[in-house]
Amino acid sequence: MTLRVPYEGFVSAVEQQLTTKHVFVHAQAGRVIITAGEAKSSFVIVSSCRKPVDEVLKELHAAGFHAHDGCWSVDDDQEILALPYVAAVSYRATKDRTGVWVEAYSNPPTDTEVVRDFFAEMTAEQGLPEMSLEEFIAQAQVSISIVSPVELEKYLGSKHA
Repeated sequence: MTLRVPYEGFVSAVEQQLTTKHVFVHAQAGRVIITAGEAKSSFVIVSSCRKPVDEVLKELHAAGFHAHDGCWSVDDDQEILALPYVAAVSYRATKDRTGVWVEAYSNPPTDTEVVRDFFAEMTAEQGLPEMSLEEFIAQAQVSISIVSPVELEKYLGSKHA
C-alpha cells in the first residue's frame, strides 16, 4: 500500500503511520523523491519536492530522521517515479480564436492516437457537427506536439538548477 503526501506533510505522516526513523531520498533532475516504509506491512509513504537535495536532507535530519540514498519500491513504483508523455494539440477553434488541448499518456502516443483522442473528446464534449476525422483535421488546422518524460525532466531540471 502506498500513501502519497505533499512534502510539507511527509514528516507528520511518517510519524503517525510508521515506527521507523529511516527514510530514503532519491534526487532526479530537479526533483527529490522521499520515501519511508516498513517491509513487514508493505506500507510505503511517498513524497516529492523541487527543493535542493541538501536542503531536504537537512530538514529530515532536523526532524530526527536518518536519511539514506535510495527509494522504497512497491509494485506501482513506476507510477510513482514516472512522468507521463504530454501531448498538446493546437487548433483553430473559430475564425478569430485558437485553442490548445492537452492530454497525458503513460506510454508514448503516436500523432494519430493523439488526434483520434482529441477528435473523440471534441465530438463528445463540444457537440461538433457530423464530419470525418480528415475533415476535422483540415478544418481545425491541428498541430501536434508530444513531450517525453525525459524532456519533461530536462525542463523541470532547468528551472531548478
